Amino acid sequence: MKEENNDEDLKLIGHLEHTLLYHEILLRDKVRNVLFTRALKRAVTERSRVLDIGAGSGVWAVFAAKLGAKKVTAIESDKSLLPIIKAHANENGVGDKVEVVIGNSTEIDLKIRYDVIVSETIG
Repeated sequence: MKEENNDEDLKLIGHLEHTLLYHEILLRDKVRNVLFTRALKRAVTERSRVLDIGAGSGVWAVFAAKLGAKKVTAIESDKSLLPIIKAHANENGVGDKVEVVIGNSTEIDLKIRYDVIVSETIG
């Protein structure tokens, strides 16, 4: 059976390629990453509830969970990143500690308060 690519398939592929390349640039930014790492190490304790707004690949949510945060919620508006965040959390042994919420952070009511908020929203 021959499958044909349609415009929606090509749009999705283009979107994923752009998204992953963009996040690769962020993940290669050593200065940015050292500063985020230092800040999280200072702020996160075993009692912390951490909110990662605009989680992207989920690197900071996973890092906070690995630091021992009690609860971590990662909010990401791009649903194509959901499997990446979940896989990253599972691969690092914190899949049970990282909750992923897809949507716009200004439209989500999480019903709890957070002690630490990580955010680098662009756009």
